[in-house]
Amino acid sequence: MISPKKILFFGYSQLGYDAFQYLVNHFSVVGAVTHHINKAEPCWFDLVEERAEEYGIPVFKPEISALESFTETVEQLNPDLIISVYYRYMIPMRILDIPQLGSYNMHGSFLPHFRGCAPINWAIVKGAKTSGVTLHEMVEKPDAGAIIAQRSCIIGDNETAGELVEKMRPLSLEILKTAIPKIIDGTQKKTCVDIKKGSYFGRRKPDDGCINPLEQTAQEVHNLVRALQPASQYPSAFLEIDGHKFFVHKTDVSAQPQKESIQNVSIGALYTLNDQEKWLYCKNGTWVKLCDITPMAIL
Repeated sequence: MISPKKILFFGYSQLGYDAFQYLVNHFSVVGAVTHHINKAEPCWFDLVEERAEEYGIPVFKPEISALESFTETVEQLNPDLIISVYYRYMIPMRILDIPQLGSYNMHGSFLPHFRGCAPINWAIVKGAKTSGVTLHEMVEKPDAGAIIAQRSCIIGDNETAGELVEKMRPLSLEILKTAIPKIIDGTQKKTCVDIKKGSYFGRRKPDDGCINPLEQTAQEVHNLVRALQPASQYPSAFLEIDGHKFFVHKTDVSAQPQKESIQNVSIGALYTLNDQEKWLYCKNGTWVKLCDITPMAIL
């Protein structure tokens, strides 16, 4: 171990697993606080709890309603530092105030932009060209504490949420490797964040994946589809039209249909060209090609 300091880890998802793996290899981790597996969601990532059990590290899975009472357990563990990476609940201040070296969270955006839930998905939905990861102090408001370190990355025009996650994995580890030793020895600088200059988004719901060509341009449809891919990780965007429901997995806005072969064009309509190509006519007279769709049900 390069430090005798005790760390209590809160985390979930692949970025959480990566961080936990690094921490247990270099520090004294006294506990892993994570979540029960949601059987309604695809589990595409490695589990923190399984790695913790291999190392003999205690695992805790308090529900959100039990976090306040979990304070006593944290006091007994007496950590010097709390690190949170993709933990889904707001941690009470009573817990955050326990470690003498502070409590820090790794957020999947370049703060103060895209504070809140599902920052990777929201960034793509909103058409952002850049994003990143940020390690910040945890305070009462979500993602509003002083910034410890950040790394940025470009979001490609056709990049999916899953691909953006892969970009962020090495960036978040790079931050942890450089920032935690400095936090421990007291040399890490902090930058106050002005949340008024950023943005906040709430938790996404399944219905948020509904494609509405009457209200969305082709580019907005394209952004929504790639923000919810791959299907192994996220509930895909879907289109309800003519009594049918389609999951849409891939779209293209770089091409245009042969308009002379289309009659009676109507915004919101789905057209089939060349017996197989699917084109959706969207707001502002824009077209998006549906490259990969799966008919799921008859409504």
